[in-house]
Parts: sequence; structure tokens; C-alpha cells
Amino acid sequence: MNIENYRKLQAALNAAYSEQSTTENKPRVGNVSVFPMLNLGEVKYELGLNEKEGEEDSDEGEEDEEEYEEDEEDCEGEEDSEGEDEEEEGEEEESDEEDENERLSRSIQINTDNIKQLCAQVALLSRFQPNTDYQDKKELGAENKILKAEIADMKEMFKAATQRMTEDSIARKKETERLEKKLEEANKEPARLQGILDEMCIGIKTAIGFLESCKDHPTAIQKITALQNENDALKADLKFAKAQNDELQELRRKEEANHAKELTFLDQEVEKIRDQMKVADEMVERKGKENRELREEMDEVRESSAKTIREMEFKLIKHETGTEKWSEMNEKFKKQRVQLVEIGKALKQLSEEVISK
Repeated sequence: MNIENYRKLQAALNAAYSEQSTTENKPRVGNVSVFPMLNLGEVKYELGLNEKEGEEDSDEGEEDEEEYEEDEEDCEGEEDSEGEDEEEEGEEEESDEEDENERLSRSIQINTDNIKQLCAQVALLSRFQPNTDYQDKKELGAENKILKAEIADMKEMFKAATQRMTEDSIARKKETERLEKKLEEANKEPARLQGILDEMCIGIKTAIGFLESCKDHPTAIQKITALQNENDALKADLKFAKAQNDELQELRRKEEANHAKELTFLDQEVEKIRDQMKVADEMVERKGKENRELREEMDEVRESSAKTIREMEFKLIKHETGTEKWSEMNEKFKKQRVQLVEIGKALKQLSEEVISK
């Protein structure tokens, strides 16, 4: 139950009071109405009742209300019997004394009605369920704890992703260094083979020049053929080395492209985690603002409830004072005065017990 529900409850009870009571019979002490504009939720919160205590207080309030009603019925019965005695005595007394007695009877009846209404109001207050705004606050606190735990998990994920990205970057760097070293060695291989080939070409040319001078010799022809075959083999080896070098270059380009894609993916993941952390921080800030607003409303409820209870105590004290004055005016109503004083004391004690709870 929140503040809005309390206000709805207050409006419904005020409407019920307005239907049941008219301007003439509404309980008053002097010229002041007994029923103030109560914010029932604020009174309930100020009294600090919980659900279990609220049910016990409700049962006690109903029992007290029944006892007060029985006492008032006895009081009304005695008033009726004494009223008949007064009518018999009124035939012997003067007219001014009868008017005075009638006025005092009406005053006592109004006073009795006021006490009934106050008892009903105190019993009604004792039935109130506790203010559950603290439950909303507790739920907000639990939700904040969950959000903080999620933020901690996100931070751990971010830390783990950063560490994994660093480890991957180090591994990629080592692999790139290894490929560069292998590529450098492969780049040196064609130059070495080219030098060997150049030397062999020079040797072949020298041999060819030498063989041309003796080309008619069969052995020379065989040697020339062998040298040509060896030259062809060296050319094939050079072609294979160049192809291997091109393959290594292509492999390096592919590794660099994959490394760039992985870095881009990791950057996107880190950005997503940062956005989630930002949203979580905004949510925590918004919940903190709602908690502050709730505390302000609870302070207002507490102040209004204390003011209402002070007004009720003042009216009860004024009511008791008025009862004592009426009792001094006529000894014939001594019995009624004693009963009213006892009822007032009991009502005051009950009010103090309700306020103390």
C-alpha cells in the first residue's frame, strides 16, 4: 500500500462519515467538530503498527467498543429512569428549574454521544493495517542490490574480455613476428638461389664456350646436356621458391585481416558492455531519486499524523474539562457526572495506549 492508496482510503471514509452524520447530529465539543480531517494512512504509519499487531489491535478495539456501548446503554437506561424521576419531581419544582434540568440533560446526552463517537474513532484507528511503504522501500533496496550485483558482474565480464583481448593480442603479435621472420628467410632464399643460378650460368657459359671449341667430342656433348638439365632443375627450384614466397605473403595478409576482424569484434563487445553499465548506472540513480522522494513523503505523513493526534488529545482534554464543569452545576446529576468522568479517563487511557503503540 502506498501514499495514493492511503489518500483513496481517506476519501472513502470521509464520504462514509458525511453520509452517516448530518450537520445537526455531528458530534461536537462546544463549537468544535470532534472529527478532524484525518489522513488515516499517516496516523497508521505514525502509530507504527505491523500486520499482526494491527489484527490484534483491531480485535481489542472491537471488544473495547462493545464494552463502551454496553456502558453507554447502561448509562442511557439510568438516564431514562432518572428522567422519569425528574418528570415526577418537575411537577413539584418551579418552571425555571425544569428548564435548567432539561438543558443539562441535553448537554449530558450530547456529551455521551461525543464519547461514543470518540470511542468508535479510537477503535477504528486501532483496526488500521500498518503502512507498507517500508516494504516498497525494502523492495527498492533489494532491487538496488540486484542492480549493483549485475554491475559487478558486468565489470568482471569487461575485465575478463579485456584480459582475453590482451592475451589474444600478445599471441597474435608473437605469431606475426614468427611469420615475418619466416617471410624474411623466404625472401632471402630467392636471392641466394639467384646467386647460385648466376654462378652456374657463368659456369655454364664458360663450359659452353669451352665445349664449343671441342663440340665434336662425344664426352663434351654429354657434359653439356647434363649441365643444361641441371640448369633446368635449378630454374624449377627457383620457380617453386617464388611460389612458396607468394603463398607465405598471402597467408600473412589473411592473418592480418583475421586479426583486424577479431580486434573490431572485441571493440564492439567492449562498447556494448560499457553501454549496459551506463544504463545500469542510470537505473540506480533513478531508483535513488525515487527513494529520496519516498522518504520526503514519509516525513510529511509523520508530521501530519503527529498533528492529528495532538488535536485529538486537546479535544479529549477539553471534553473532560467541560464534563467537570457541568457536574458542578447540579448535584442531582452527580451519578451521571461520575460515570462520564470514568468514561473520559478510560478513553484517555485508551488513547495514550494507542499513541504509545
